[in-house]
Amino acid sequence: MKRKIVIMGTRRSGSTFIGKLLTNSSNAFAYVEEPFNPVRGIKNLNHLWYPYINQGNHHSIVKTDLQKLLDLKSVKFKNSIVNDVTKKSDLNVSRLRVIIEIFKNKSKEPLIKRVLRVFFKSHHQVSYIKARYSTKKYIVYKDALMSLAIKEVLRNKNAKVIFIYRNPLGFYYSMKRLNWAISSDHFFNQNELIKDYPFIKDLPRITEIDKIINEWLIVNTVLFEQAKINNRILCVPHEKLALDPSGQIIKIFNWLEISEKINFQKINLFTDGKHETSKTKDVKRNSKKELLSWKGKISEAEIAHVLRRTQELFEKLNDLSNHQI
Repeated sequence: MKRKIVIMGTRRSGSTFIGKLLTNSSNAFAYVEEPFNPVRGIKNLNHLWYPYINQGNHHSIVKTDLQKLLDLKSVKFKNSIVNDVTKKSDLNVSRLRVIIEIFKNKSKEPLIKRVLRVFFKSHHQVSYIKARYSTKKYIVYKDALMSLAIKEVLRNKNAKVIFIYRNPLGFYYSMKRLNWAISSDHFFNQNELIKDYPFIKDLPRITEIDKIINEWLIVNTVLFEQAKINNRILCVPHEKLALDPSGQIIKIFNWLEISEKINFQKINLFTDGKHETSKTKDVKRNSKKELLSWKGKISEAEIAHVLRRTQELFEKLNDLSNHQI
């Protein structure tokens, strides 16, 4: 049976970085891209970010879909299109609506690509279809938004979790720069989450800075609490991975008990910034640069505020990762 590797952490934590490093390190990996994406992921998810899935009955449909994903069974994905008026995505639209939009669309996107979207709704679905029929030994699911479903993920005995976390200052600056803060209601409105992690209800949620830090605190706390008690979770600092991709991949392979030969040449091509094709993302150079990218970009008051709220957990995460590998 194929082994499953699920990469979790907050958004902008380096989950894509580590996912691409793994799939570049060996031909043994197939890659699934964000099946919990709220816009183009699985159909029954609706527009919820970070669903908390436990042993209760809430999110039961999503729970069923999650187990289907991990068992590589058929799962429905969303038809989503960009509304010409609102410029935002309309979710779970009918196939007829998609067909109409294909021929109304005046964009420069090739017609064949728009037609294919009727049958293959997004690259998220395509990546999953490829993984389902792949002969490769390991399936890598990269999805930050699956993080609060970690308990359910680990019910699958063939699954292991790589939990990547980022320096809170780098995380804060990246989220602020992209204007990616999400409403804290995505967390506060999940009753089971609040019941199991009551500290959440006392978190401030008025300012943009607090919205960003709430995401870092909540997601990393849930993952940390599980990582302390479950040896099928590996805690990886983004900074170590960015500074020494090959060295960290060796450690990850050892932890996963993978015997396949590592393609260091391909890792170096992927990370050294010297490749010629524009299709290869220069993750190492960007990641090294981003390690201190927040310096001079956020105020002393912001730095103090972020550290005051995150330093204790950040130190615990570092201590845990240092003792794992």
